[in-house]
Amino acid sequence: MEPKEAKGLGIQGLVELELKAMEGSALTSQTRTDDSREPAWIEHPSRSLFGLALSGGGIRSATFNLGLLQGLAKLELLGTFDYLATVSGGGYIGGFWSAWLRRNGHAAGQDPGPCRGADPLFPRKPEAPCMGEPCAIRHLREFSNFLRPRSGLLNSDTGRIVASVSSAIIPSLLAALSLLVLGVLAWVGLAWAALLPGRVAWPGGFARGLPWLLLFVPPLWAWRRKRLEARLAACAGLLGALCLRGGLLLLFVLTAVELTQGEWWWRRRELAQPGEDRLSAEGSGAYLLAAVCAVGLTVGFGGLFAPAASAPDVSGWRVLRALFTPAVAWGAAAGALILGRFLFSNLGRGSGQPSWMYGFERAISRLLTSAALWAGMASCWLAGAWLQRKLSGSPLSTVGLATFISSLMAVLARGQKLISHQPSRPALPGKRERWIPVSLRLLASAIAVLLLVGVVALVIQARLHGWLTWLFVVAAAATLATLLCFETTRVGLHNFYRARLARAYLGATSPGGGAARLSGARKGDDLLLSELAVPGTPLRPLHLICCAANDLRPPDPLSNLERGAQSAVLSPVGMSVADEAHVWHPAGTRRRNGGAPTLAAAMTASGAAFNSNMGGHSKRLGSAVTFLMSAFNLRLGLWWPHPTRGRQRRWFEALPIGLPFYKELFGMSRAQDRDVHLSDGGHFENLSLYELVRRHCRYILVSDCGMDPDVACDDFGNAVRRVREDFGVEIRIDLSPLHPGPNGRARQRMVAGDIHYPTGDAGVLLMIKPTLTGDEPADVAQYKARNAAFPHESTGDQFYDEAQWESYRRLGEHVVETAFLPVTSQPDWRMLEEGTRGAALFAWARREWLPLPAGYSDRFARLASRAAEIDALLHAAGTHRLLREVFEEEVFVAGLSREQGDGVRELAARPEALDITGSLWASRQALLFMEEVFLREDLAQEYNHPAYLGLMNYFARWAHAPLFRMWWPLLKALYPQRFTRFLETQFGLAPRRRAEPHVELERDSPAPTGLAMSRWTQERGRLQLTDGARLLSFVHPVRYGDRDVPIQLAQVRVYIQEAWTDGGLAAWDASDFFVPPGFWGSGIGEAFLRALVRFPEWGNGQRHLGPDTRVSRLAVHLHGSTNASASEMKREADEAVLYRSSGFEEPDGTERDKLYAMRRSSWGRRGQPGDYQCEGGKCPCLWLVRSVAASPGA
Repeated sequence: MEPKEAKGLGIQGLVELELKAMEGSALTSQTRTDDSREPAWIEHPSRSLFGLALSGGGIRSATFNLGLLQGLAKLELLGTFDYLATVSGGGYIGGFWSAWLRRNGHAAGQDPGPCRGADPLFPRKPEAPCMGEPCAIRHLREFSNFLRPRSGLLNSDTGRIVASVSSAIIPSLLAALSLLVLGVLAWVGLAWAALLPGRVAWPGGFARGLPWLLLFVPPLWAWRRKRLEARLAACAGLLGALCLRGGLLLLFVLTAVELTQGEWWWRRRELAQPGEDRLSAEGSGAYLLAAVCAVGLTVGFGGLFAPAASAPDVSGWRVLRALFTPAVAWGAAAGALILGRFLFSNLGRGSGQPSWMYGFERAISRLLTSAALWAGMASCWLAGAWLQRKLSGSPLSTVGLATFISSLMAVLARGQKLISHQPSRPALPGKRERWIPVSLRLLASAIAVLLLVGVVALVIQARLHGWLTWLFVVAAAATLATLLCFETTRVGLHNFYRARLARAYLGATSPGGGAARLSGARKGDDLLLSELAVPGTPLRPLHLICCAANDLRPPDPLSNLERGAQSAVLSPVGMSVADEAHVWHPAGTRRRNGGAPTLAAAMTASGAAFNSNMGGHSKRLGSAVTFLMSAFNLRLGLWWPHPTRGRQRRWFEALPIGLPFYKELFGMSRAQDRDVHLSDGGHFENLSLYELVRRHCRYILVSDCGMDPDVACDDFGNAVRRVREDFGVEIRIDLSPLHPGPNGRARQRMVAGDIHYPTGDAGVLLMIKPTLTGDEPADVAQYKARNAAFPHESTGDQFYDEAQWESYRRLGEHVVETAFLPVTSQPDWRMLEEGTRGAALFAWARREWLPLPAGYSDRFARLASRAAEIDALLHAAGTHRLLREVFEEEVFVAGLSREQGDGVRELAARPEALDITGSLWASRQALLFMEEVFLREDLAQEYNHPAYLGLMNYFARWAHAPLFRMWWPLLKALYPQRFTRFLETQFGLAPRRRAEPHVELERDSPAPTGLAMSRWTQERGRLQLTDGARLLSFVHPVRYGDRDVPIQLAQVRVYIQEAWTDGGLAAWDASDFFVPPGFWGSGIGEAFLRALVRFPEWGNGQRHLGPDTRVSRLAVHLHGSTNASASEMKREADEAVLYRSSGFEEPDGTERDKLYAMRRSSWGRRGQPGDYQCEGGKCPCLWLVRSVAASPGA
């Protein structure tokens, strides 16, 4: 049964309580009153939130991030952050800081406001008993080898490790083996029952003919479907009850149960979604028919293949036939159904696959699965019998087999550990890492089979020596004890690891913890997670401990994209799994009634990289790895009640406390179950960036300390994909400066990027990674010289010595100081108000550390040289006015302006002819420079990069000069649309004028005064207008200041035909639609055509077009040629696209013939150039027409 879901808080309600905790307000929670689905993330935060993310990476991450926190504390920046999100090793030091704030900083009730370094935010004060440094830091230094603080084989720490491992492995292994013994005994019982002599009560001939008879049942179902399902089911039950006995009856029951239960589970999982009723109805009858056929076929083939009771046993052949009879029967039945599916595949209508086939496919797959499982178990039985004979007389052989299995298990654990420490690293093609998961999967399967064979040998040995009953009793008792008494969080390595973290990291914050030298756990080390939130005391930063809620068997595997886990968070306020959340119960002391785990337990779960359930890794490695890791209790994870499902259960449902162990054993953990299995947050996302983005933090500082010797930033790539897929948030950042160059040094220690939320909001992301740039302290450089893998040594190394620990700590401190010191040392920093320092910190750091575009340094000299050339143009003759418009301050500084009454300064005179002429050439050259920079530097994407701030300001000066803006509508035609669109978008160059471009009718004989007419006259001679011809001009105003200057940019000669369908016709030849060269492709032709369509004179008669002429139809004749070149064909296609995009279409046959006739009779006598012998369909010429509506005043 699915656990009932409580409404809970939802992520919105949880974040509201988190913000209250930051302010020190009381946490009064209210559950949702409706069932509406809230967004999975915070779309509109109430204020700007700052987040600090410390990634996973074991003690390497904890130590590096300790230095990072110390550096931020020195620069008085720790108070900036609202959230502290941690994963794994980052959680070690994050837990230390949170506990220290609770016990030393917040205990006094002081408010650590933003950027207030005087408040106790981090241990900084040196203390004499601790060698001149804070005792808490000294404690961390002494426990750098936190798993075994005191070295040596014969000491208490080593003994504690051995005892913990032994007490973890022995109970869980016994529990797993007991379950295997019970499973083998159950199979033995079924196999023994199947070996009973059984026959069909009717004559043997009927038994042999039954399988073939059932093949003809599908046609009956095809002809008569009404109520046939119920009749077939009744017949099948009657057949089993009356006709069978012995082994065949058992085979009948097994088949019926498998097919029934399999279909029930399938429908529960696949058809649980709304809207699946139709599919369910289509497949139900078909599956029932297939199941009845399968049962009958299985019984029939079982009767044929089973050995006779009186048959002699020749070399064990009878035993083999008996063992494999069920498998062969199921396989043969599946083959018969496949044959029937083939023979009747033509049944059904339509081109798709008939619905009845899906039911048959499900039945076939379950028969084949049953056959494979039974055959595998039978094979293991034979192998176990052979092994029992070999080992029965040799105890040393038994010891050798156990040693061999243990050795294989050690290899498996080592491989599992390597993979778990690189949670986001993908397989590399052509590398050996590609085969590690495959090898581990094969190795685990081999070990699991060996264990099963060993259990079979044990069962056979017990049967031969008469203690099989005692074996069953012991196994059953052990399984029952496991269900009732096995507390997964206390019997295992989780308890040991939690105690070590509490002593090493939380013990440093307890009173006297720094001076104590006890390596064993102390009562005062740990504290409840909910105790971090003190009523009335602001909780900043609020600690988010990120884990992975394993989801290996979700109801719908596609719903979690085969990730194998969902994000889970444990915080002082409450717990969340995905977007479901609930607050800790104020009086809850036990986890079943809403109590919180301890801080050390949460840290251990978040750092449970070595675990049986590891999210997507477990899905890739297979169930055998999961089984063995659980059986040997190689697990650090934590089972905890689901925030909304885990609190509503009856007493008997909570009784089997060991049930989670068996779920873990068989990989049945689910993120939406009553209990969720929490493991390393890196099994979902290793940076803890995901949960900060979910909370819509605008400013995030990420410390990426995962093991990344190739600096491929796998963890970051995984986080970017997850936030895009789940929240629609895009992160743009260039990580290349973090990559080491040929000398092994990186260009930068920190990089900056942008966070783009789908609501239109934008934020800043700063990312720090352990890198070496060449200016590290001497001791860090020396350690690097002796350890080539530094600073990315294996996460599996959790035993740091003094030099290793101090090198990572000092590197973290050095990186932060050198990254933020250029920001905090600016003179304006101390002048900022406390409430604005956080945003200013990220904004200034973004300008400082946003990586330069690739190759920018090499291109800078060219850019500077070209800019100097453009500046020189402003000092040439005729450009002095443009100089003052581009550099307006020059007017004020030089005193070349006059005061106006309102105090506004402006140039003394309008531009003269020399100013206009000179500005045209200068503007043209400036645009060429802008285009070059736009293309070279990809400004369409990088325009907001700090490196281009000066260039963008320089462009803005030009773009806002009145003379430049005057020429822009004319010059833009000389440049690509992508470039002109960029300038218009960024600098508001879109025309702002009083008069819009419009069409004017030339009422007199045209004179070569306009720009278009002047160019026409130069190219074609004086334009002649005969009777019926009119000249329409496209007038485009350009603006200087507040004055519009009209310019004729295009023209067309049209012929008016008064008598046409429903009004007059205005027609023109495509060659008479004239846009001067130099303005092509700038949109002038499209604008002119749109203006022609809307020309108000078309519908106004008795005016300038002619007496009683109301044009309702426009027509254009497009030239074509059968011998056109490629360029001419391109021109013809462009013309057709131009007109079609404005609503012109081909006329019908009647109108086309009229147009050709009009052209031959009228245009030929009126000087229209071209070949007038074209007739419809006999040349590639084309007519296009469209209707125009009369104006309201017509």
